[in-house]
Amino acid sequence: MELKNVVENWFNSQAASFYAEGLRKLVKRYEKCLEVNVLIKTKLSKRYINKKLASDQNQHLVHTLNDLFL
Repeated sequence: MELKNVVENWFNSQAASFYAEGLRKLVKRYEKCLEVNVLIKTKLSKRYINKKLASDQNQHLVHTLNDLFL
């Protein structure tokens, strides 16, 4: 119970700028997560396309898609 009070008092004693800066950092981190997620999905999509089209008959198409996306 004492630790809880100490922590609550510490949070209550922080200036508004402490929380504003924390929110700005949170937004930047969230945006970075979204960017990484898009990159991962893009990379996985390219791998899927390459696997699906990697037959001898479709090699020209695979190279064209690689040129477009890589």
